[in-house]
Amino acid sequence: MIKSLRFFVLWLVTAVLAVTAQAHQQKAAFTDIFVNPRAGMVEVVHSFILHDAEAALFKATGMTGDLYRDPSVQAAFATYAVNQFELTNGAEEAAPLALTLLGFEVADGRLLIYQEAPVPDDLHMFKVQAGALRDVWPDQVNTVNVRRGDTLRTLTFTGSESAKVAVLASTP
Repeated sequence: MIKSLRFFVLWLVTAVLAVTAQAHQQKAAFTDIFVNPRAGMVEVVHSFILHDAEAALFKATGMTGDLYRDPSVQAAFATYAVNQFELTNGAEEAAPLALTLLGFEVADGRLLIYQEAPVPDDLHMFKVQAGALRDVWPDQVNTVNVRRGDTLRTLTFTGSESAKVAVLASTP
């Protein structure tokens, strides 16, 4: 009986810790940038943990609502996120790429936001700014993976860091 009670208490403590860990904000977002030579497009996918995004929703957009189920709230957050993201060809005088917002969806506990733009001529590097949620939480970490052919570059944004550069392979 005592052994069973100990096992139950241990199980209960473990379950509570697991739930608490899941409820804890991760304060991390991920963006994947793919250079797709077949389509001639730069494809961008932003991934935000729903729990984190919903916790920051009011501070980031001034809006409240159900980010899990309400497409208008998802659209407001998507607009905020893409306005906090900038991608240029890397040259000092280059203008930001005109990324088109293709859409967004909720999948696997994340809000995924999709963008694309034509691949710029003479592409050798990307200059990236990834500020979403970093204006809400100083300890927010945004990780950007840039892929072109076999080349993968990872940029990590923390604190008040602004633009970073990812040098790419010369051929797709």
